[in-house]
Amino acid sequence: MTPKAEDLTLVYRWVRRYGVPHYYCQVFFDRGVMLSFEEILEILATPERENRDYFIEADEKNQNKVTFKINVQLGREVLVNVDLPKHSSAMKELPKGRLLFYVRFGASRATITTEIFGNE
Repeated sequence: MTPKAEDLTLVYRWVRRYGVPHYYCQVFFDRGVMLSFEEILEILATPERENRDYFIEADEKNQNKVTFKINVQLGREVLVNVDLPKHSSAMKELPKGRLLFYVRFGASRATITTEIFGNE
């Protein structure tokens, strides 16, 4: 999971104001893993867990925004039996003649494990 520092306050206010549980979900090709917002706050509020269960980064690909990178093994699996999507390469010509190459993904299917929501 990779919550951004600037989002934590906004999500916290949302949860307190509307009383709606909030979850972060990391989706991979073969599974999906989630943590509740409360679990994320608990992890981040324990300094001893830094550099073990999470670490803090501000990298260029996230516009140097402070991001908490939480070990996905702390999450619970919510998507299982994932069918990998069919994929193909594609090309697009941009207005000035530059070529952009990319991958297109087709539809996929997965089974959602809902039992874990009953524990929140």
